[in-house]
Amino acid sequence: MTRLFAALLVSMLIAPIGAQDKPQDKPQDKPAAKKDPVADKKKADKNELPLESKETLEFETDEGTWISLDVTPDGKEVFFELLGDLYKVPVSGGDAARITDGLPYDAQPRVSPDGKWIAFISDRSGSDNLWITKIDGKEPRKLSNESQDAVISPTWSPDSQYVIASIRATAGTQLRMFHINGGSGITLGSAPAAGAPAGAPGGGGAGPTRLGASVSPDGRYLFVAQAGAGTGLSRWQVARVDMRSGEADVITQAEGGGMRPMVSPDGKQVVYATRYETKTGLRVRNLETGADRWLIWPIDRDEQESGGTPSRDLVPGYAFTPDGKEIVIAQGGKLHRINVASGASAVIPFKAKVALEIGPALEFPYKVPQGPVRAKLVQDPRVSPDGKRLVMSVLTHLYVINKRPPGDHRSGDEVGSRDE
Repeated sequence: MTRLFAALLVSMLIAPIGAQDKPQDKPQDKPAAKKDPVADKKKADKNELPLESKETLEFETDEGTWISLDVTPDGKEVFFELLGDLYKVPVSGGDAARITDGLPYDAQPRVSPDGKWIAFISDRSGSDNLWITKIDGKEPRKLSNESQDAVISPTWSPDSQYVIASIRATAGTQLRMFHINGGSGITLGSAPAAGAPAGAPGGGGAGPTRLGASVSPDGRYLFVAQAGAGTGLSRWQVARVDMRSGEADVITQAEGGGMRPMVSPDGKQVVYATRYETKTGLRVRNLETGADRWLIWPIDRDEQESGGTPSRDLVPGYAFTPDGKEIVIAQGGKLHRINVASGASAVIPFKAKVALEIGPALEFPYKVPQGPVRAKLVQDPRVSPDGKRLVMSVLTHLYVINKRPPGDHRSGDEVGSRDE
């Protein structure tokens, strides 16, 4: 574990430890609570959604859209999302095995560097929060506890002890770091709190909107998509945030923006998405020389025009292979391996057996009144030149009525009507 993350862990745990009550022995005279098998199963699944599945839609597919993915540290498997469930498939291709299932929508998987955990986003608590689960999909645990602000785009620290995610709040999207053993998390990259030592990373204040962090192998830097002023395509650019000082350097000035950066395993290159001639592609920047070139163009379109902070990031998550020689990305409905040196692409074929649980139909019967309808909305009324009649639009028809004196609220006599 790096000194940086160790120090941050101490800062995160000081307050909770001081606030904890002294452990108490379990009362011996209190009768054991009656067990509820249904509640116990729900608790075990960590699924707090109140809906119950009524039917299951099953089919087989070999493609998908807006797929975020990650590669295991041994380079043997690809974990990806598909229609709200998480799957894994050999990096050479084959049948995909489902890791999570049920009504919750699980997305954006990221495998920990030690290969033991998967971080992902799920609405199984009622809103999008950060969760982790063992590599086999068992023992899921919620790390964040958001009810209004959504959490997106998780990534791991090099020591596998922390998960960094973007929190979509009204004041802007901020990065927050959570320890896998719990805590409320710490905001990264904002101004230090009053009284904090110089260089303390993050103090909870408002800062630039940042999305989709990628951590350098030594844990020193975060590479993020950072929003600047304006609303054009160049609003988003790649920034490098120093975790020691909190300072950020914008390292791209691309006219088509800079999105979803991914630093290489050796820390010498960063891949990012940008727009060119209405289409999105990936570029590679050498962090030592500054050389910048195209890796692949085009890929699936980005979400820069969605306004604000996109609900699933600007570009789906992709990943380097452990040796840094290839990028694995989803585009055109398929999974692809892209050679970083040559840009050559090879498809990773997969077949996934989808089983979508469908909740009850939200239908409520109500009575539709029959007979004459009293209009409550009159649009664009106009007085005739002689001042005696009114013409207006009501329920997609034009009506002409005799004009009444001011204060007379009786319905006027309908003189005639015609369709617009």
